[in-house]
Amino acid sequence: MSSCDLVNVAGYSRRHLLNIFLNHTGLPPGKYIRYRKLCRAAFMLKLTKRKILDIAFQLKFDSQQSFSREFRKLFHCTPYQYRIKEDWDFTNLKLPITLVDNECIKYDFCELSSKEYHGYHFSYERPIYKQSNDEELV
Repeated sequence: MSSCDLVNVAGYSRRHLLNIFLNHTGLPPGKYIRYRKLCRAAFMLKLTKRKILDIAFQLKFDSQQSFSREFRKLFHCTPYQYRIKEDWDFTNLKLPITLVDNECIKYDFCELSSKEYHGYHFSYERPIYKQSNDEELV
C-alpha cells in the first residue's frame, strides 16, 4: 500500500491526511509504511527460512539491493546479519497503529444546502481497500 492508496481510501486530501498522520504517529505515511514493511521483513527473517530475495519481492521492493539498503538504514545491519544474530533487537521495530476507544476520531454531522447543477450524469465506483491474505503478519 502506498501513500497514494491511503489518500484514495481515506477520502481526505493528501495534505490533511499527512497532518492527521503526523499528529498521531510522528511520521509521514510513506515513512511509516516503509518502516512497517521492514519490520515485517525482520520478523520473516527470524521466523522463516525463506530466501532474502523472496522476502524482498513479497514486500514489494524493487530488488534485493534496495531492500538491503533500506533494511540497513533502519536496523544498522544487513538482512543476513540480522537473521543470524542470536538476540532480537526490538529497538527499531515500528508496531502497527492502534486506536484506543477511537480517542482521536472526532466527527460532526452537517447538512449542506442543495444546489442545482447542469451537465451530464455519471457515476464512479471503487472498492474499499481490503487486506489480502498474503499481507498477514508471519
